[in-house]
Amino acid sequence: MGGRSMTMTFTSSRPRTASETWPVAFLDRENRIRYESTTGTVIATALRDRGYFVFKSVLASRRDFVNCYLLFDELCNAVSHDRSIADRLYAAVQEWQAEGDIARYFCGVPAGFKTRNDRDGSSGHRFKDYLQYTLAFAQSNAFRRSGLQSFPCVAQLYESLAELHFTCSGLFTQAIKSICNLANQSLYSRLVYDDRLAPVVIKVLRYRRNPLRWATDPHFDKSALSLIIHSDDEEFSVRLGAQGSGAIRLSELRSPISYPKSPVDPNDAVLITGLCLREMGLGEFPPSPHLVLPVTDRPFRHSIVAFYLVPYLRGTDILRTTVNFINDVDGRIT
Repeated sequence: MGGRSMTMTFTSSRPRTASETWPVAFLDRENRIRYESTTGTVIATALRDRGYFVFKSVLASRRDFVNCYLLFDELCNAVSHDRSIADRLYAAVQEWQAEGDIARYFCGVPAGFKTRNDRDGSSGHRFKDYLQYTLAFAQSNAFRRSGLQSFPCVAQLYESLAELHFTCSGLFTQAIKSICNLANQSLYSRLVYDDRLAPVVIKVLRYRRNPLRWATDPHFDKSALSLIIHSDDEEFSVRLGAQGSGAIRLSELRSPISYPKSPVDPNDAVLITGLCLREMGLGEFPPSPHLVLPVTDRPFRHSIVAFYLVPYLRGTDILRTTVNFINDVDGRIT
């Protein structure tokens, strides 16, 4: 495992308090970054009516994310040769979650590394590796005592994800302000705790090639909000839409963005709603159904997604994430 030098640059990278106005970055015609505030109801209206909102040009470039995926591949390869790395990470997470109210604040969602091998009789193996990262865990004594910082891929990956945490926290805070301004301002204090790190979980994923099935089936997320950050697909491979009153027609799901052609241009981020907004009383924001197209053209597909949780919300582990859908496209989603 060799060390890999990497710096990811984001348009917003420092922590701010909930009282500050978070700017959303756009590129003007001269490719200069300008900022506009969306603290009003713009984001919430889009989430309610379309099922998603696009933050324009706020994330690192494709080249930076590819470097992040290379680090994750190094971690996966290291674990395949030395399972004790994953075991040490698991033990550290268990120790951290036992401290105070950590488990309830993060709704029981664990940090850590997992490998999934699920056999499906019709299509062979579905293989998924993923790392769930929280900044609170990365800064904990439990993580420091684990000694995992001595692995360069872990140290450098965690450093990059720490910076991404603050960018995602800022975008999520903008969205929460917008939702509460439109629906119920008193709920803001249930979602944002100024004296704690935001309950953000960042998930780095790797899927194996399987052209016979979706990389991710049609589903809802359990989070309050999810931020679809990036994948190493040439074209955006997530299809999403708004939740209606009945079954979702797959032909109604859309791709809201295109990736920039240049590997150094900043990426958009797509914000969608999860089940927990409805669970906490915001029923006017139904969860956004979405899926990921099959991996057909390479051995692995990588992606990064961030989730904003609802602290102390009970019953999240039994929420039904399955989407009732009608496949009216003969297996072809475009």
